[in-house]
Order: sequence, then structure tokens, then C-alpha cells
Amino acid sequence: MPDSTSGWKKLEIESSAKSHTDIPDAAWKSPETSAVISINSVCDRSQKRNRESLKSVTQTLLSHWDRLHVLTETQHMLSGLPALSTVAEGTYSGEARKFKIIIVKSPSCIYDLVLVGPTGSFERDLSVFQSFHDNLILK
Repeated sequence: MPDSTSGWKKLEIESSAKSHTDIPDAAWKSPETSAVISINSVCDRSQKRNRESLKSVTQTLLSHWDRLHVLTETQHMLSGLPALSTVAEGTYSGEARKFKIIIVKSPSCIYDLVLVGPTGSFERDLSVFQSFHDNLILK
């Protein structure tokens, strides 16, 4: 999680979402830039959901964006698990945003880590996101 010295505030999440998978497990917001970092997990002991590819999970998340332009897509390892990172720009709720999504698969869970914020402050917010995901321990 972003530490208190970075100024990011943990969001209290109340939801009217149809299922628990429609809201993040945890999220933080920068009061300075309005960027948001979130983490969500979907775990399925039967592993039916885990058969989805990193790419298909990413495409599902990207489907909510308008005027989407993918800038980079990189396969790598995060916490020793396969991951796919995507950096893109687009419009969400009528506002131009830049974001980074990392999809990570463990044997029984799929995690999505997201940084979304204004395009002008994205590079600055990215350093907080980097520290956040570098310190995660996923199982």
C-alpha cells in the first residue's frame, strides 16, 4: 500500500455493486493529483476462472474505456508469478486518463493492480505505484 509519507489516502469503499468482484479489495487516492491505485482479487479454488489468460482479463478491464490507445504491453513476473502490464490512455467517465494495469495469476487467484490518473501527473504517480507493487506479497 502507498505509505503515509507519500500523502496517499486509503479510500473507504462502500458499494452498491452487484457482486464483490465489481469493487476493489483496497484503493488509495492522491489528494494532490486525484490519481487512484487499487488492487482487486478473484480467487476460485476450483480454478475455473484461473483458466483465463492474462490477455483476456486485461481486455475485459480495458473494455470500459473510450478512445483507448494502448501504449505498451509487457509480460513479466511479479512476486514470482506471471504478470501482464499494460499502459494506456483513454477516456473514462468523460475525462482523459492514463493508466497502468497489471494482471497477475497465482495458482488459485487472479489479481489486478491499477493506477489511473490525469495524464499530466501520471509519471509522478507511477513511482508510488511501482513501490506499491514491488512490496506486494501475492499468494
